[in-house]
Amino acid sequence: LQKYTHFLTLDLNGDKKSGVLIVDINTTKQYNTAALFSLNDDGVVQTGICELDSKIQSASAPIVSELSNGKTAIYIDAVKGVGAVTEVLIEERGGLTNPLFDAVTRENIRTLRSLSYTVSDINGDGIVEIPVQGPLPSVNKDDNNESLYYTNWCSYNGETLTNQLTTVMNLNDGYYISIPSKWVGNIAVLKDTEKKIREIYRYNGETQQTGEMLLCIQAISAKELDSGKALYSDMQEIARSNGTVFICALSDGAFED
Repeated sequence: LQKYTHFLTLDLNGDKKSGVLIVDINTTKQYNTAALFSLNDDGVVQTGICELDSKIQSASAPIVSELSNGKTAIYIDAVKGVGAVTEVLIEERGGLTNPLFDAVTRENIRTLRSLSYTVSDINGDGIVEIPVQGPLPSVNKDDNNESLYYTNWCSYNGETLTNQLTTVMNLNDGYYISIPSKWVGNIAVLKDTEKKIREIYRYNGETQQTGEMLLCIQAISAKELDSGKALYSDMQEIARSNGTVFICALSDGAFED
């Protein structure tokens, strides 16, 4: 009968008995909790409770998946301020714990990122990855000084976030670019939303100088491509989706070690 934001039935500790997880987001008191209940001979009893990030304003429905070590876990994507975080809840010593939660600040900043990104099994290994963002140098043209980010998709084992894939996301046009490890820290990106273009350039972090363009991807309509093929003769089609064609150009430098 208590107040809740989400609830979920699950067997978190592997005892073949389902419990009930209750998530309560209380923005008024800034006290957000997740509690686990089970049924025994005495009735419904609370078997664990933990605090969630106190700055959370709303939360998505919990997802049951696994940690990278195979242990069952609950993943909760939540909105805080202009960003988002993922809380990961696990059973430990008969209780419920939130290992990403900092008891001093009462926040979870380790998974803080832009609002649009949610957990996903990005690499198809059967385990959801958490998106964690890091700064990405921007190529400034036409006074475009927008902050850009790498998105690192991390698995979690209850202690450590381990990057599985680094990407540059393009949610506007519906794709992402997987970034080779040797490029990470050595590239800058031009984002042109109006022309639906992303360009990747060499970048020297010490001098903060931009070098040659390595890669260009553009999203255009199939009709536009067919009517103006001469304009795109130096680019190759790499995919089509719902009437949108993705074309790409690579420089010789993109293949260098």
